[in-house]
Amino acid sequence: MVPTEFQPFFTASVAASAGLIGLLFVSVSIAPERVFGPASEAVRQAQALSAFTALANIFFISMTSLIPRILFGIAVTAIAVMTVIGLLLGDSLLVPVTEVGSMASAFGWLATCVSFFVIEKDLRARIIAGTGAAVSLLLLLMKLVPAFPGHFSNAEWVALAIWLALGLAFYLVAARKK
Repeated sequence: MVPTEFQPFFTASVAASAGLIGLLFVSVSIAPERVFGPASEAVRQAQALSAFTALANIFFISMTSLIPRILFGIAVTAIAVMTVIGLLLGDSLLVPVTEVGSMASAFGWLATCVSFFVIEKDLRARIIAGTGAAVSLLLLLMKLVPAFPGHFSNAEWVALAIWLALGLAFYLVAARKK
């Protein structure tokens, strides 16, 4: 257990690392061939992988420190093992995770814009939210519909399935504890 006086620090660490991971996903998604393409420089791959690894470690360690009654040492050990596996798999893991993260970000923006559109009364704000929802929907479709360039590859569909399965498993475990 982490002392309660560290909670504000870990809360800030979760928020900052999540935001920076999102920015990393966006930057890699804009031109993935420059980072992971056949003609990309090894330095760019190393920078992207190290940034992702460092930020993911900060995020998951900070997140687990905020969960009550968790054995922090076991959580940190599990995160370290997953980090080593991720480093060994390299870009064969990072590219699908980045693409699925991009799709998830687009879905999150879509949900946010639609929610805001539904509850907002001001016409100007609704137009802005509607525009945001339309753009988000196009970004989502770009990843999911095979007719668009940049759609999901088989590895990315597998990554999405794993992500959804993990989410369902966590939800079911949490629902059983209630």
